[in-house]
Formats: sequence, C-alpha cells, structure tokens
Amino acid sequence: MIYYLYIILIYLLILVGANMYRAKKVKTQEDFMVAGRALNWKIMVFTLVCTWIGSGTFIAGAEFAYKAGMSSLWMAAGAWFGIIIIYFLSGKIRKFGQFTIGDILETRYSKWARLFGSIALVISFVCIVSYQFRAGGLILNIVTQGKEKISILTLNDNSKIRAYDLKKTENEYIFKNADSSETSMAIDKIKSIEAEAKISVEQGQLITAIFVIIFTALAGMISVAYTDLSNGIIIVSACILSLPFMLHTAGGWPTIKTNLPPEFFHVVNRHFGEMPVLTALGYFFSTFFLLLGVQSMYQKFYSAKDEKTARKSVVFWVMGTIFVETVVVILAVAGASVFKNLGRPETVVLEVAARGVPMLVGVLLLGAACAVVISTANNYLLSPTTNVMRDIYQRFINPKAEQKKMVLLSKLFVMLLGIISFLIATRLKSVLAMAYFAYTIYGVAITPALIVALSWKRVTEAGGLVSIISGALTALGLKLYNSLTGHDLFGIPLIFPSLIVSIGSLIIISFLTRPSPDEKWKPFFD
Repeated sequence: MIYYLYIILIYLLILVGANMYRAKKVKTQEDFMVAGRALNWKIMVFTLVCTWIGSGTFIAGAEFAYKAGMSSLWMAAGAWFGIIIIYFLSGKIRKFGQFTIGDILETRYSKWARLFGSIALVISFVCIVSYQFRAGGLILNIVTQGKEKISILTLNDNSKIRAYDLKKTENEYIFKNADSSETSMAIDKIKSIEAEAKISVEQGQLITAIFVIIFTALAGMISVAYTDLSNGIIIVSACILSLPFMLHTAGGWPTIKTNLPPEFFHVVNRHFGEMPVLTALGYFFSTFFLLLGVQSMYQKFYSAKDEKTARKSVVFWVMGTIFVETVVVILAVAGASVFKNLGRPETVVLEVAARGVPMLVGVLLLGAACAVVISTANNYLLSPTTNVMRDIYQRFINPKAEQKKMVLLSKLFVMLLGIISFLIATRLKSVLAMAYFAYTIYGVAITPALIVALSWKRVTEAGGLVSIISGALTALGLKLYNSLTGHDLFGIPLIFPSLIVSIGSLIIISFLTRPSPDEKWKPFFD
C-alpha cells in the first residue's frame, strides 16, 4: 500500500506550494485572521463543510457507528439542527464583523467574559487539534502497512509479539504465530496493539503535527479557506464513489442487516452506555451546542464578503454536512459487517478505504480522510491563536501592537498551541472520548452565553459571566470524577448537569440583576 502514501504526499506538497504562494499576500492582522473579509459563497460552503467535517466524523463518528450502528447518527444530527438555527443568525454575525467570539462577549457582557470565554475555547480547541494529529498518525500507519497484515502486541511487561490475522473476542485476542499455529491471549495481558508498518502511529502523528503547524503558521485564514475548497471537493467526491462499492463488498444492505445485531438498526442502540437514551441525547446536545457557538464557524462568517453571502453559504453547508456524515456512518456500519473484531474500531473507514473499495476509490477516500484532518487541524489551531492574540494579548497586554508584530506573534502562538496539542495526542486513549469532552466543555461554557447575547435583550453582564465560568468548572469537575472513577456521576452523561448549571445560572442571575444599558444590546438588535 506504499503507493497510497506517495499519492497523498504529492497532494500535500501541492498544497504546501500553493500555501507558500498565498503567504506572500498576508500583510495585516485582517488578512491573517479573516482572509481580508473577501470570501465568496462557493468558497464559504466548502470551508464551512471542512470546518465541521473532521476526524470527529471520519474517526470518532466512525468509531461510534462501528460500536452502536445507525443510532450513532444522533451525534451528527445535533450539528444538523445547529446549522439550521445558525442560518437565522449568520447575517447578524457577519454584520457585527469582528475577529473572535470574544468580541461579541465583551461588547455584550464585559472584558472578563471575553477572557474566561477565551480560556474555555483554547482548552477545547487544543483537545480537538490533538485528536486530528492522532488521526493523521492512524492514516499514515495504515497506508504504510505491507500486504500481509501483521499486528505488534505490546504486553504489560513491555515485551512484544508479532501476530498474524488478529481477531478480538469478548475476553481475548486470537491470532496466528509465524508458523501459522493459532493461539490466544487474554485482553488484560495486552498493553497496546499497533499494525506493523513503515510508519508507526506515534511517528505518523509527529509528521502530521509538524506539517499542520508549519502549514497554518505560513498564511493563517488565507491558507485555511482556499485549502478547504480543494479538500471539500475531495471529501464529497470520495463519499459519492465509495458508498456503492462498499455496499457491494458487504453483500448489500440486507446482508449487512443479517450480519449485525438488530440493535445496530434501532433508533437507539440499547447496549450503548449505561443509560442508552441519555447517552444518545448527550451526543446530540454535545454537537448541537458546540456547533451553535464554535468560533471557527463565526470566524468564517466574519470572512464572508457580506451578510447575504454568509446566509447563502449556510443553505448548502447543511446539505453537504448531512450527506457526508450520513455516508460515513453507513460506510462504518458496512465496515462493521465485513471487518469484525477490529483492534482499533476508530480506523474502520480507513480499513474500508484500504480493503473495501477499488484501489483508485480507496486512494480518494484516504485522501479525503487526510484532507479532513488537515482542514480541521488548520481551523482549530488558527482559531485559538486568534483568541490568544486578539482577546488576551491585544486586549490586556498591548492594545497598540503593530500589524507586523501581531502577525509574527500569531505565527509563534500557532506553533506553541500546536506543540501542546501534540503532547496531548501522545497520551490520548480514545478519540471518541476526547471529542465528546472537547465538544461538551465548549458547548456548556460558551454557547449559552453567546447565543443569548445575539437573541435575548434581558441577559445581563453578571448572568453571562457566571454562566461561562460555572459551565466550564462543572464540566471539568465531572470529567475529573469520570477519570478517577471510570464512570459518569450517577451514570448521567456530564453534558446534562453542566448544561443545567450553565443555562440555569444564566437565566436566574440575569433576572436577579439590573437590566443591561441600551448600548450593551443595541449593536446586536438594530
């Protein structure tokens, strides 16, 4: 499969060349952060699709579908409903026309809301970038495997075993030795599993991190938006072509339904989580609230040519997102039917690309997976950098910073946050779990205060600030409890108590404090 790698490398080199050319056009902070506010609706559509469709879809979403079946669409559906609501706010966001959501939070609340909102955002986005790096490592690991599938098992005493044709049962792994004799080993005796390849997962995520950091630091939003155009075309094309081939490989939909448990096709898989319905709703609301407030999307609307362009792009964005996310889930379910007992369920779509479709289609699908990793990592690395520079450095440290200095420092912070993300990636255990936490802390800390800032005149400075801080602290505390005990408090997904605290404090404290003066809400309602 090494030729897969060569094709992907050629594509990446083309992107780098184009990016170096565009980097010459970056002269000001506005060029770097919002592409000079000149994007047309076509570029807006693809960059919005690529903003949302990342390894959260191709890796975490696919892992969810491999384990839970079609009910994993609850996770994707939260974003679809979020985009529909955003249609009605997109023109207002573009009209406000600043750089970050911190600009909205300070105008509507206070400079402290800007500061604490930025801190929550940076925590969430650094986590999101970390699993993009892991996804890049998984892709490079798979495309550099040999024809004969060999797994390297690392045991608890750090000794290693080469295993052929590895399969997982409920309590043990079954595999063949070099002499083709079959053996088995208990799951709890194995520390980690990795496919034998020329590039390991760890080496792959290091290569991905270096590429993404340099790529983003070169030209900021100009590189992100125009790269997303080509990446978006590859993603949509790969989904269209892969689906019929993979369904054929799996023997058709009736065969897939026969091969998998009936729960895979229920609205809610009753075997997923301690409380299946609450788990499904937890994933729904985590993506719903993240999308409503995600800054990388607001930054794209700030980059649009005008308000009409922003609204028009949302219509095609929701159509593209529904199509791509649904196809990825179907590919993962078909993959679960064909590739049972995968050691790494998060790689199911990559396995589909490598073994489930013709070579040319597989190259395109792997290229799409690569494209989403690059696009999402670029977006989510640039966005917190903008917050650090705009909401912290320029607001609290050096308000009169020169444009050249702002651009230079932005590039340095892209590198610093990228390195932190890489360090988190080296300790990552589950992409799905990290995605869920990153979505949740963002959605409960920032989104409630942000959405009511644009839609509710009665909200007050104190209500908004307490909502941001209490939502973030509750989510962090419950995540710590989960890490220490191995389960959610009372079995309830952490998003629900965190949301109740955030929204409850927002409403109660707003009614207990004096209404905000007119100058606080007028910029968003005139």
